Amino acid sequence: MYVNLLPIHPKVTWKQLVLHPKIHPRYKFILWMAIQKCLAIVERLQKFGINVPPNCALCGQHLETFSHLFFDCEVTRRIWRRMLQWMGYDKQIQDWDNEAKWMSQVARRQGGQVEITSCLFAMTVHKVWKARNFIQFQQKPFLSEVIIKDIVIHIHIRGRNSIAWREFLQRVTHYPI
Repeated sequence: MYVNLLPIHPKVTWKQLVLHPKIHPRYKFILWMAIQKCLAIVERLQKFGINVPPNCALCGQHLETFSHLFFDCEVTRRIWRRMLQWMGYDKQIQDWDNEAKWMSQVARRQGGQVEITSCLFAMTVHKVWKARNFIQFQQKPFLSEVIIKDIVIHIHIRGRNSIAWREFLQRVTHYPI
């Protein structure tokens, strides 16, 4: 009887990614907001009639959209490229929808590299969003190196508690170039 009262919703493809047990809750929340495209980027704010500068806060050259901010912007594209190469992936970086779809498929698998990649994705989305907000609202400078360093340090610290992570991280002997 109770089950019949529950609303029927379609299954979402990103469930395994957002609910991944190895991702810190701080990063899960922003990732969940980003996947649903609920973050207050320029494109969304303008739909609500809020006047904000239309250019991307990171590169200052293009209109800030979800796809641009997280994957098409040259600044974030460099971050993603370096992080993916560090993890051993040799793939072309695509737009937001395709990358979220790819990560959702990766998150369904098991193993140290997959767990780290899921965390890396969530952390990068969070760090890019945080950097964008610092520039937009506090006019603070932003260095992509700081984001990469924060992520790598976090991954290595979290990796101490996981055998699967430790095994993978021992094979990764270099800093993302």
